[in-house]
Amino acid sequence: MQRLQISTHSAGKTYRQPHFFSLNKGVNSGKPLKQSCPNCFVLLADDEKQMDFYYWLCYGLWRAKSFHPIHKGSVIIFVTLKDLKSIIYEASVNAKEDGLMFEQSIAKLKKLEQLENLYLNNLKLINEAKRIVSYRYNKAVINKGLNVLISTSFPILVIGKAPICNFERKRKASQTARPSAF
Repeated sequence: MQRLQISTHSAGKTYRQPHFFSLNKGVNSGKPLKQSCPNCFVLLADDEKQMDFYYWLCYGLWRAKSFHPIHKGSVIIFVTLKDLKSIIYEASVNAKEDGLMFEQSIAKLKKLEQLENLYLNNLKLINEAKRIVSYRYNKAVINKGLNVLISTSFPILVIGKAPICNFERKRKASQTARPSAF
């Protein structure tokens, strides 16, 4: 297994070999990503197994906030390529020494990520169901011809589809009660 290649990602560039990205700016510097973004490094592996190993290694380092001590910058926080390489290299040596424990941790992290994705999907479905229920209710109210108008200043009488207010009824009644001048 060769050493992982880490370099700065150029926007629009595609990679043939297995790879993932790592955020290099902001508080989440070091976070592994499946998709590229403007401020990231690309980590190129020889095969899928090596990529999986390093992806989860970086994920664990990011979750444990292991990249925080190497943050640089006062306004825009960032991680340098050299620092990222050194942290990942040291962590990979330790992970290879504790191979069984690291593999168990990866398996647990994968299960937790699947569970998280399931919950996120369920939340999306719940939000969609809420939207549908609200839409159906509003559509039913409109189709029945009930225009709901909430007002505390005057009571409303609904006739057909047009609400008629008390002062409008009184005005119409007074106009019909007067005899015409002609």
